Amino acid sequence: MTSPQRGTQERIYQPGEQVMDYVHRPISSTRFRRGFRVVSVLFSILGQLKSFGRANLPTKDNFLLLANHVSYVDPFVIATAANQDFHFMTRDDALTWPLIGSMLKFFNGYPVKRGTPDLKALKYTISLLNSGKRVLLFPEGTRSTDGQLGSATDGVGFIAKHAQVPTIPAFIGGTEKILSRSGFLSLRTKITVTFGTSLDFSDLATEPRRQQYRLISERIMDEIAQLRNQRDYD
Repeated sequence: MTSPQRGTQERIYQPGEQVMDYVHRPISSTRFRRGFRVVSVLFSILGQLKSFGRANLPTKDNFLLLANHVSYVDPFVIATAANQDFHFMTRDDALTWPLIGSMLKFFNGYPVKRGTPDLKALKYTISLLNSGKRVLLFPEGTRSTDGQLGSATDGVGFIAKHAQVPTIPAFIGGTEKILSRSGFLSLRTKITVTFGTSLDFSDLATEPRRQQYRLISERIMDEIAQLRNQRDYD
């Protein structure tokens, strides 16, 4: 996840506007369901997955889901816990990796450049949401090395501000023990995904634009931390 670059015109895509084909054509619902079943079985073998708060997720409308990030497998686990399909950002070079890259593309991963403001990726995310797609983002912009929550980038605040769809926080725990940044692999790990309620940022509307982005991003991470505390995760 990157932050919007200063001095760049913020053209926001409108509802119904056609979404550009960023990386690949989105998978068909039939292909996704087949792949989803395979992934569900896989995680029933690798770990014991429990989800909480799934009733907080819209089942017919699109929304923006924001979660902490501790493992390569987080997007697949969260989609399994939500029982819904998502588009999600991933580092651009990951899409070229053997096996992992193919999985990321199959499950609607799209690239973001790291280390530099990527306004194209931010606007593409907004266009997906405005065209009726569900999007999963990791506000910290990278995986945690120790399982602790980090700071969110202002880019997620930019998206939440302009997309104007329900913004829902989520906390995932346990996947760092399945496949962590260090490559550690463990089977039969307890995994939990907790979904919060839709967030309201209307009280920030009078703040300067870039201040709004930062405050929205901070509030999102605060809500994710609260979800973590609800589960007494350590």
